[in-house]
Amino acid sequence: MLTTRQPGSRGLINPARLPLYARSWTGLPPYTPIMEIVVLHVADCPNVAVVLERIAVACGDSSVQVSTRLVETESEASTLGMRGSPTVLIDGHDVGGGGEVGIACQLHLPTVDNLRSAIDARR
Repeated sequence: MLTTRQPGSRGLINPARLPLYARSWTGLPPYTPIMEIVVLHVADCPNVAVVLERIAVACGDSSVQVSTRLVETESEASTLGMRGSPTVLIDGHDVGGGGEVGIACQLHLPTVDNLRSAIDARR
């Protein structure tokens, strides 16, 4: 990791913590936010592992934060926009984009190509 000494300071600083305008002084690219992918699911959903594997393949070496969230009630499903288990949200947007909101089994899982297209569209 590249570190620089700030004038008048006692220690080294991490350039990644500098304001955007100062990052150019270090030669680092501007800060790029990390994409967040959330997989909403019900307990014991057999398709969560399949979707997580497809997400890993679709992301490749991109910086992506992937998490899962257990949904237990219809009201929670409605609030989160869950359209069957599992539902994949990329930065809060549903990859599937269709169906009624609620707890149900997802019959049509997103393919690697669907996920890759959705990830590219969110960049």
